[in-house]
Amino acid sequence: ELNPSFNSDREMVVRKSGFLDGRTLAVKADKAASDLKTGIKPDSVVEIVIDTTL
Repeated sequence: ELNPSFNSDREMVVRKSGFLDGRTLAVKADKAASDLKTGIKPDSVVEIVIDTTL
């Protein structure tokens, strides 16, 4: 779910929980940082898809 009150120009947080604040772009994500593959190179391009049709 997207947070209509998102207002940060410095940080973008996607949470698995339902906690909202100004940095929270979306909640109820199906992955946490610990679920991502290790070894992502710092210069890699990462594509993030936010599907709001679920």
